[in-house]
Amino acid sequence: ICFDIAKNCEITLEVNPEDVSETYYRQVASVGVNRLSIGIQSFDDKILRYLNRRHGYVQAIRSIEWAFEAGFENVTIDLIYGIPVMDIKQWIETIFVATNFPIKHISAYHLTVEPRTTFGYLKEKGKLNEITEDESWEQIFMLHNLLKGHGFEHYEISNFAQPGFRSRHNKSYWQHKPYLGLGPAAHSFNGLVRYENVRDIHKYIKAIQEGRPDILEDHLTLTDRMNEEIMLQLRCIEGLSKKAFSEQFGEENYQQLEKRALKYYPQYLEVTPDGIILNLNGWFISDRIMADLFFS
Repeated sequence: ICFDIAKNCEITLEVNPEDVSETYYRQVASVGVNRLSIGIQSFDDKILRYLNRRHGYVQAIRSIEWAFEAGFENVTIDLIYGIPVMDIKQWIETIFVATNFPIKHISAYHLTVEPRTTFGYLKEKGKLNEITEDESWEQIFMLHNLLKGHGFEHYEISNFAQPGFRSRHNKSYWQHKPYLGLGPAAHSFNGLVRYENVRDIHKYIKAIQEGRPDILEDHLTLTDRMNEEIMLQLRCIEGLSKKAFSEQFGEENYQQLEKRALKYYPQYLEVTPDGIILNLNGWFISDRIMADLFFS
């Protein structure tokens, strides 16, 4: 045994609706899993087919029901918005179905079109019409307000939680804390260096057996670390701490950052004696704002 495990630790298992059963849930609970993350994406069959998902509405519903029947209390689901074939009515219906369950956490991500993917090829051929910025804003605003009305806290750009059920795992990333990743393609971070294990499972096993782990290293510069702090902290509801940033990177660097941030006040962020906090408007265009605040 190399590590002690805290008695109240959070052990999350990510699953897809088509791969589970109540028996499976009970089995994983028996070995210590206490939090389930279910990749629902949508409760609309048409949209799920568009996303090329293998499950449908019925499987999505059952995967959640079985989780609670198996005794899980801490359940989170993933949803996707910004989908070209989804209108606001369908999005509201998906949110409504989700809130009918005693789900403790919801992660919602805007559909992104990446090169060399199915959607990327469709876009290249002119067969994909991405939704407008106004439509995207309407969907995230609707999600924010409806979940808030059901007791959820919008605590990070893409994450909503009932009180006491924020994701501990992701929180360590957003707070820039060291973490350890085990297995093929896993990433680790010690505060100064990021490590990535080889992706191929056969190469990974062989390297371990030969006592020479196959790991890529990325040594972060001071500028890298400052920019990561900006990107990660501004994702969260607490925002970027003036005290923490100044202690780690110097008061002068914080003052430069605050000066650049003032151009976005008050429409997109707040500048307080304690730090810088993006509001919902700021979160919506966070990539644009963060890129402007980065040090070069």
